[in-house]
Amino acid sequence: MRRDYRGIEDQNVSAIVENDLVDIRDSDIVLVNAIRPSWGTAMEVVYAKQANKRVIAFTGGSRVSPWVRYHCECVFSIQDAADKINGSLKILK
Repeated sequence: MRRDYRGIEDQNVSAIVENDLVDIRDSDIVLVNAIRPSWGTAMEVVYAKQANKRVIAFTGGSRVSPWVRYHCECVFSIQDAADKINGSLKILK
């Protein structure tokens, strides 16, 4: 969410996708908002999984698609997801 293309998405399709793919490649862990995932979120999750990235999702307590569960290491509440990531980062230091 470092770039804001709201209202001008159609004029920036390539930039949006290519920059998102770079962000995923440069990441160790991908945090997924799975409360109401979009098509883009779904594609980013699959890309991250195929790139062997750790993918951690959070939900608002709603049911989660088997596709999300398959492609994510774990699915938590937002606080538990943050705790999982912070615990992992302490190990990496």
